[in-house]
Amino acid sequence: MSVFKDVLDPNEDVIWEAKPDTNAFMLDAFGGYVFALIFLGGSLLWIFVGVPWYMSPLVITIPAAIILFVVPPIWQYKKLAHVGYMITNQRLLAKTGIHDHDVWFIELEKIKDVLVKIGIVDRLFGTGKLYPITPAYPYEPKIRGYSKRGGHKLKKVYNLAEQKYEEVTELQLYLKTKGHPRLEGLREPYAVKKLLKEVIFGAGTNYVNCKYCYARYDLNKEGKCPHCGGTQSQDYSNIT
Repeated sequence: MSVFKDVLDPNEDVIWEAKPDTNAFMLDAFGGYVFALIFLGGSLLWIFVGVPWYMSPLVITIPAAIILFVVPPIWQYKKLAHVGYMITNQRLLAKTGIHDHDVWFIELEKIKDVLVKIGIVDRLFGTGKLYPITPAYPYEPKIRGYSKRGGHKLKKVYNLAEQKYEEVTELQLYLKTKGHPRLEGLREPYAVKKLLKEVIFGAGTNYVNCKYCYARYDLNKEGKCPHCGGTQSQDYSNIT
């Protein structure tokens, strides 16, 4: 059953739909185990040096460790049933949470590029992350260094959407990079990237080339070319 109930428009056709790889998605829930073990180990040292257990940090760390061991996997497993990704002839959509409003989407014509990132977890399970580059999120999603208390300090960074270098504050760069929408735990991420690019750049029959300025546009959405205003004749031989 699709997780995109009541989200699609009447004339929107589904081209691809998938869910994240279960193993790659669930592994994120076990990140707290490391901290839980560190807290428990440090607390046990107090007992070894002669401090009574009821006076040691174990009183706090044991309940905290239980929470870290139990709650995240249960929550992640519950969320897995509600997470999914979709490509239609109009949009790219990502359902990322259990609530109906946890849906991110972008019109295809606003996607300027598509990047694939392969992390350590992805290498274990043969998955990857797909990042759409849009005017709202135009920078490559990667770990960057930030200066201490340098939120207003300018950094020179390449804008992939506009294909030029520009200066933005460290705070702006952090927010646009950290919150970058993505499709996680994708099987065959490069095949999904190829499919998405084909759909974006006119693999569908609704895309035509304007016979006046040769710009490509969606005939189903526009009655005339949005660039030069020319109308499309009934001869659709130039559809590719």
